[in-house]
Amino acid sequence: MALSLQTVMNRVEISFRCQTTVRCTCTDSTGAFSECDFSFTVQVFSVDDTPPDVTCIQDITRIVTIDSTGTTVSWTEPTATDTSGVVSLQSRSHAPGDFFSPGTTQVTYIFVDPSGQTAFCIFTVTVTPEDTVPPVVSCIPDVTDTTPLGTGGRLVFFSEPTATDDSGVVSFQQRTHIPGTFFSSGVTQVTYIFVDPAGNTAECTFRVIVTEMDEVLPVVTCPPTFQSQTSFEVPFCIITNLPEAQAFDNSGTVFLLSQNPPVTTTQYTVGDTTVTLTFQDPSGNQGSCTFTVRCMEVDEVQPIVTCPSTFQSQTSSEVPFCTVNNLPEAQAMDNSGTVFLLSQNPPATTTQYTVGDTTVTFTFQDPSGNQGSCTFTVRCIEGEYIQTVQSWL
Repeated sequence: MALSLQTVMNRVEISFRCQTTVRCTCTDSTGAFSECDFSFTVQVFSVDDTPPDVTCIQDITRIVTIDSTGTTVSWTEPTATDTSGVVSLQSRSHAPGDFFSPGTTQVTYIFVDPSGQTAFCIFTVTVTPEDTVPPVVSCIPDVTDTTPLGTGGRLVFFSEPTATDDSGVVSFQQRTHIPGTFFSSGVTQVTYIFVDPAGNTAECTFRVIVTEMDEVLPVVTCPPTFQSQTSFEVPFCIITNLPEAQAFDNSGTVFLLSQNPPVTTTQYTVGDTTVTLTFQDPSGNQGSCTFTVRCMEVDEVQPIVTCPSTFQSQTSSEVPFCTVNNLPEAQAMDNSGTVFLLSQNPPATTTQYTVGDTTVTFTFQDPSGNQGSCTFTVRCIEGEYIQTVQSWL
């Protein structure tokens, strides 16, 4: 008799084999018997029903830009061991370096041992579009402004920075100052921070520089007209002590920037010369004044006056005076070319001169007030008529 063992497993392994002899004795009711011997071999099979042991990997996450269509993803592949010592990769849905679109993709690895036992490794690859790009800021240059000296600052206006973002949306997260804010004199740093919906930020930093400017002109006071004299023959005045202008400024500091004619000038022509003095403060503000230097010619030469000689006239003994209608005149000359009779004593209208000697004085004056005089005698004689005698010195 033969026995066989049929396995229903995919595959078995023989662990051991043994052969046994069996004697069968058959006895009937009469006591008769019959014997037969047969032998069979027993084979014991060990069945492998243990699947491979898989070392899987963790789910994988990758971040891509918001406008990305996906990315290639690499990983260290799962491994497996088996009690048989042999295991192989039966299939895998994806391989390292494959391209994955945004979203979650399941990756499956199947391992198999020689007995056909299988084991799985399943993990996910998640590709997440994420905005990691900060906004692009259009900053502005430093802002400069001025304010009058001593005000301490001013309101400053400026065009605000702007920003764009690949998401299409961007907003102010923070700004330290806004247009129209009061800025103290000096340098102030202004910061604008922009943010997109993903929380990415970008900064713009610029400075507001407020400079106090002295815009007040110096106050300059010039002296009055300065007069000097020169002789008639010299066409200029020598001046070495020209008075100075006085200048004041709100800064407390002012200096002479220019003088025209220059301060070194000592000769001023006859007539009026305008002197201009300009002062400047540390901020460059200028103030000016003018005054006149008047150089006058002084004629100190007296006119030369020449009188006639003694003038004689005669009267009768009954008349105590002489009537004189043709009294000779004195002659005068002056270096200016102009001279006039200032006085005559007795006056020119006098026609009666008493008997005896009368002194007649002529005084002439030039345009500068210089005077020159001369005298002569009018002699009135009693007695017989004599011819009037006139002679010149």
